[in-house]
Amino acid sequence: MMQEAWLEGPKYKVFLHYNRIIFLSLLGLPVCVVGRVTSGLSICMFLQDKTTPRTTRMLLIVLSLTDVHYLLFSLIIFQPMTFCDYDPPLRGPLLTRIIGVLANVLEYFRNWVVELISVERFVVICLPIRSKVWCNERLTTRMIAAYFVFSHLVQLPIICYLVIEDAGLPVISCAVIEKAMPA
Repeated sequence: MMQEAWLEGPKYKVFLHYNRIIFLSLLGLPVCVVGRVTSGLSICMFLQDKTTPRTTRMLLIVLSLTDVHYLLFSLIIFQPMTFCDYDPPLRGPLLTRIIGVLANVLEYFRNWVVELISVERFVVICLPIRSKVWCNERLTTRMIAAYFVFSHLVQLPIICYLVIEDAGLPVISCAVIEKAMPA
């Protein structure tokens, strides 16, 4: 990493650092802003749309809401961290870490909602008669809630670890247990 990228050029590490900043600022910021605007417009459109089935509309609105919130967290945390060399841009490091974890929760949740949309579309197209029974608002709401809870449960160990670490409490690891055991 300490070699020159090209003859009489910068070192690889410096070159990669500047490339990361340039790409994330030139691509990341506009994508976040445009993504928030288009997701907001999608929410407005699906609230007005009456031709799309209710369950599909509900899933698409939840997907757009998730995108809006994820991109907001990205603008607040990930973009400034790029410019600050991963120093927390907010004063509370725990808050910064928790928001980072919540962004991951939203990303997991978004992926599960996309899967739910594809299953719902499969049922509607391939099993149109059964879709009248299976694809109802009550079941869709329950599935969304279950995926939301599951996404949080998956990240719960990391959230607990960050809270314990920020409080200054000792974290029990295998190395600590091995030191405590007599030989």
